[in-house]
Amino acid sequence: MMFKVIITAGVLLLTAMTANPANATDFKEGLHYDTYPSSKLTGKPTFIEYLSFFCPACENLNTFQDEIYRTVPKGVIKRRVSVDIISKTSPDGFLALSKVMAVSDELYPEIGNSLVDLIFVAIHKEKVTITPSLVEKLIKVVDEKYDADFWALYNNPKTNEVAKFTLGNQRLMSSRGMLSTVPRIIINGRHVVKFDGLDKTNFFKELHELTKYLVNKDYGNDEHNN
Repeated sequence: MMFKVIITAGVLLLTAMTANPANATDFKEGLHYDTYPSSKLTGKPTFIEYLSFFCPACENLNTFQDEIYRTVPKGVIKRRVSVDIISKTSPDGFLALSKVMAVSDELYPEIGNSLVDLIFVAIHKEKVTITPSLVEKLIKVVDEKYDADFWALYNNPKTNEVAKFTLGNQRLMSSRGMLSTVPRIIINGRHVVKFDGLDKTNFFKELHELTKYLVNKDYGNDEHNN
């Protein structure tokens, strides 16, 4: 299977889709999003979730992953990044989690959120200690169920490179003040979504509209309006 280069992303989510979303002209910096001009704009539109497997709010976010990914307009690269700002495993453990997230996104159409769900359950429900060997055991469970080449991709040298890159990327975002906490969604490498500014009764639709607005604002076209 071809392994695509993965580009290296929080929430108190409540309910779903009713009411009218904010119009693009209604979105305001400081209310709906914060912009960090010193952060370089990504070469292509991106929607990146930054989360920690050890964060309870991130566990909550994870239960809405399908809905969140459906909010991302066509043509916008969507990825998740496992961060190491909550120190509850070894550096090798964090690298394993970063690799899991990279491959899970690559295989999302085939396996969904199955492995990520298992890891959240292991940490928050079963209270186990995360080690590379435990992560590998869970990978094999998913691999046997879906026959999706997860194990092969997990051990691909390029996956290791991607995982190290994303860990470095989240530290860079932290140094710029963009990752003071998790979960976070950062759009186009520059805009941090302010969840409290979005309508909780229509969260996903409004997140979709905000993403379109920021993509069109940064890239100057309307090709990502779906």
